[in-house]
Amino acid sequence: MSSIQERVENLTGGNSSSSSLPVAIDVATSFLVSAAKSTGYNTPVQESVDMEDIPLAVLSKISYDNYKTDNPKETQKMIDEYNTGYNVVDDLTEGQYITAVNQEEKKVIVAFKGTDPTLTNIADDVADLEIAIGLAETPILSYIPSRFKTGENIYKQVKEQYPDYEVNLTGHSLGGTIARYIGDRYNEKAVVFSAGATPLEPYIEKKLGTTPSKAKFYFTDTFDILSNTSKLTEKNVRIVRTKENNKKYFTGSHNPSNYLPEIKEKTKPVLTKVNEIIQPKTNKTQFKNIQINEEPFKKSICELKPYLCYDF
Repeated sequence: MSSIQERVENLTGGNSSSSSLPVAIDVATSFLVSAAKSTGYNTPVQESVDMEDIPLAVLSKISYDNYKTDNPKETQKMIDEYNTGYNVVDDLTEGQYITAVNQEEKKVIVAFKGTDPTLTNIADDVADLEIAIGLAETPILSYIPSRFKTGENIYKQVKEQYPDYEVNLTGHSLGGTIARYIGDRYNEKAVVFSAGATPLEPYIEKKLGTTPSKAKFYFTDTFDILSNTSKLTEKNVRIVRTKENNKKYFTGSHNPSNYLPEIKEKTKPVLTKVNEIIQPKTNKTQFKNIQINEEPFKKSICELKPYLCYDF
């Protein structure tokens, strides 16, 4: 039988000896795992997100960096590292969200940023509170000035500017909850990562007569205290293996980098070698006695004056 320390490490994705996790964590996580098993929760673990969802995962992560820099050009550079084919739409991109378009595929992605980790963004804090008390499950947010209302407004602008394009909504954590709220309200595709929800969600849905979200949810395979409620309540769920480097600390299970592919190093072509093939170097001394016949169809000296060349 595994020890309490081992169970804590397995369930939280952290190391109890390095992060000083209290024993109470073991009790809480054991309870959640038991509850999950009792509901038949046995989704297989994937090594990565589905191929078609990679651009959404990339933009969800980069939305945090865009918030810090507030520079669309820098944001575009980060997107290009993953070769997604999407370009930032400057007039539809701000600190709280990124809008990017793929002209070839006629698709638009709106990625909403999650909570500011410094907790100094009041709009984020209010939105998190709205999620905790269950307002995110109701249409009331359409009438309250908040990040949900801001997200709804930018979605409408995107639809107006790109009426013939497929719109995909995405985000991580708080951003994911905003994306799935708008997706459900307007029947748009939403793919979200580690999105949070209130524990009251099943009760609210029953009272309001609403159905579970149609969004596609991604979670990690280790205990994520910030989004495990959604893992138990949502239906369309994918589980991705937590990256090893994120298992070193307690909140690593919630890190958006868990859903990103590795950036492949771009190899530069060796032009010198190519040139050598196209224009091979010659050894001038080796061929210095060779005379090139500049007129290949001109008769040779032997043809013109055979007596100089042959014995008769």
